[in-house]
Amino acid sequence: MEQILGSLEGQYVGAYPNAMHRNASIREYQLCKVLKRPIYHQIDQKMFGACRIYRRMLMPLLDERGNVVRIAYGIRTSHSHSQFVTHLDPQT
Repeated sequence: MEQILGSLEGQYVGAYPNAMHRNASIREYQLCKVLKRPIYHQIDQKMFGACRIYRRMLMPLLDERGNVVRIAYGIRTSHSHSQFVTHLDPQT
């Protein structure tokens, strides 16, 4: 996935150019940050005649005081390609 989309390491969620995905991601990351627990999604997406199914796990990374400092996530597509990114800052 990184070869297609480029690296998101060190990027803020708010910098993502697609507003629909950006806004949905911000809501999901905020929920993960507030709950301080992993969140799992299975997405069955149909857009403009294209279908894709993938799974995503959001995992809050905490500092020594228990504050969420990053959101790590893993993606597994229906084509068995996996991606793991550990450096998305949940701030917008």
